[in-house]
Amino acid sequence: MAKKIGIIGAGHMGGNMARCLADAGYFVYVYDTVTEVREQFIDCATPCSSLEELAANCDYYLTSLPNGKVLKNVLVTGGFLDLLKPGDIVIETSSTMPEDVEYCAAEAEKRKIHFVDCPVSGGPKEARAGTLVLIYALKETIREQCQDIFDCLAGKQFFVGEQPGSAKAVKIVNNTMSMGNLVVASEAFSLGVKYGLDPQKLFDILKVSGGTSNQFSKRFQKVVDDDYTAWATVEISYKDLSLAIDWASTKGIPMDVAKLARSYYEKAIQENRGKEDMVSVYHEFL
Repeated sequence: MAKKIGIIGAGHMGGNMARCLADAGYFVYVYDTVTEVREQFIDCATPCSSLEELAANCDYYLTSLPNGKVLKNVLVTGGFLDLLKPGDIVIETSSTMPEDVEYCAAEAEKRKIHFVDCPVSGGPKEARAGTLVLIYALKETIREQCQDIFDCLAGKQFFVGEQPGSAKAVKIVNNTMSMGNLVVASEAFSLGVKYGLDPQKLFDILKVSGGTSNQFSKRFQKVVDDDYTAWATVEISYKDLSLAIDWASTKGIPMDVAKLARSYYEKAIQENRGKEDMVSVYHEFL
């Protein structure tokens, strides 16, 4: 029988992972605090009006929440972990500080619930297509139980050990590099365009040259086409860089370059570009 998977948080990422899992034949149950959001999944999943209803139907849970504070409020303070059965598995995919995950994992262990630290790299399109990069930390004893779910959602996947929080640490490092790369690429690309180079030709050359990055090759066709519809927003970039900077401050690392990069996303938000794709930071260099 197909696994029953409960999704907590059905936004752009959680919602598309829910659809991907439903397409693969899993029984999917969806909970979101916004009624209209969870009811969007009635065609492929079972919307649940409460966490109690979700917990009564599932053995596996996937959380996709805005930040660590919400995660802790839902799982621990709000009592969701207390609703689960010993042996249930929670796969946590949000972008949070590693210490938030360490805390939630410890609380889950007290209740004999398995906790998987599993942030993702990629956007809603990759979530829907099952081509995300998964970075996960979990006990080897439960890895086989989760492997089919990982295989469904991931184009690439990496096991980083058993320590909760270690996968989140990798994700924070990745986000810092990604958002920083995009700012540098924007500044450099604007230099070529201002000189008079054809934007399409410039992009075609740079995306296969030494200065390229995943974010550049993935996103700068949007700049060429003047299309800033969001795959992942400027606001998300600002949030993710802020998370990295806040976490680094607990380690005594100044993160001067990350702070500079964040300032450009902040300017874009102030100019009402916060809902546009993160590559809209390019406008700060025009």
